[in-house]
Amino acid sequence: MKIARPPVSAPTRPVYVPPPGACDAHCHVFGPPERFPYAEVRPYTPGEPAPRERLARLHSHLGLSRAVIVQATPHGTDNSAMLDAIAHSNGAYRGVALLAENISDAELERLHAGGVRAARFNFVQHLGGAPDPAYFKSAVARAKAMGWHIELHFDAQDLAQYRDLLNALPVRFIIDHMGRVKAADGPEQAPLRNLLELLQDNER
Repeated sequence: MKIARPPVSAPTRPVYVPPPGACDAHCHVFGPPERFPYAEVRPYTPGEPAPRERLARLHSHLGLSRAVIVQATPHGTDNSAMLDAIAHSNGAYRGVALLAENISDAELERLHAGGVRAARFNFVQHLGGAPDPAYFKSAVARAKAMGWHIELHFDAQDLAQYRDLLNALPVRFIIDHMGRVKAADGPEQAPLRNLLELLQDNER
């Protein structure tokens, strides 16, 4: 199993000073595994735990006062570590959950009460590939009913094949990691053009 690189142990403080209320729009918490075990089947294992206390210290160091915690795949659909971080944030954090295929309405309500405002779907190959189409359609409809948006994790080269699906979505969506476009391939690359066209098609 792949072991991910651990977080930077002593990050520098940037020269730029964020404005009041600045938000970390995408971050993760990992473990600690003795309290929040990793999923038995997972695509990778974090190099070391990165619990909520460590995240809070990092945000303080960088001058960030709010954050969106995105459920990471090592914890699977057990969103407990994320919910715990939100609960201890004094209202500063919100969450993006991974949803089990058999998730109940009661669990969706519990997630919402705990600060979740979106659902994430992985389409990238190294995290297992695209979700089952029937599950995806149902989960998107249920997210919409909750008033949530959705977050979609794609490999840049795959955006074109999902363009019709994305344009037909009934909810607002975010493309995680800016579509994983490789900056080294320059501004004329097809994946970047596909991403920009997708943004133009979905101005909402």
